[in-house]
Amino acid sequence: ITLTQSGKKVAGEIQTYRHIFNAKPNTGQNIKLSGMSWNITETNLGAYNSGNYAGVQFGTKNSIGQITLKSSSAWSYQNATTIKEVRLWLNTGGSTVTPKVTINNKAATSDGTKVVKNSTAKDDWTKTTKVTFTPVEGVDTGIIVIDVTSANAGYICAIEIDAESSITLTIILQPDSSPLPGCNFSTLYPPLIPRPDAKSKNTF
Repeated sequence: ITLTQSGKKVAGEIQTYRHIFNAKPNTGQNIKLSGMSWNITETNLGAYNSGNYAGVQFGTKNSIGQITLKSSSAWSYQNATTIKEVRLWLNTGGSTVTPKVTINNKAATSDGTKVVKNSTAKDDWTKTTKVTFTPVEGVDTGIIVIDVTSANAGYICAIEIDAESSITLTIILQPDSSPLPGCNFSTLYPPLIPRPDAKSKNTF
């Protein structure tokens, strides 16, 4: 028996990309952050603050701030292209920090977590606020854009992106041209022998 099924995709492993902002990033095109290429723009981007806020500052107490990171191409990290979740770790000096994520030009759904001030985080980014985004149904591949704005001083501490790889399976079952080793079909299926009391040639 031969059955061939090609192109069957099944879920693969989750690959997590992480970049921790422990230094002010360069801006411009094709900036490498933890091995991935980003296009980065900013407004009033400052230095890394390890004394209180565990992140790179954008904005000041008197000025708005913004940082935008756009993946240089459709997301693919260690062959994982299906985006499952984007997590932003953020802090604030007290003003409102507004994060947004788009995937393939569609806004991802935020869990609604409000960024709160933690001036004792120091250099521990895990003590800052985590905001989680998930892609809308049917739009989980493509270019990722992360945009964070702040009315005054805000801090970007880390980004994490979970993506899933897919595996294409090809299943082939086919008849053997030769019987199984040691298999004698004549002994498995002996010929039909008429019963001695058969009244017709069709009775066995």
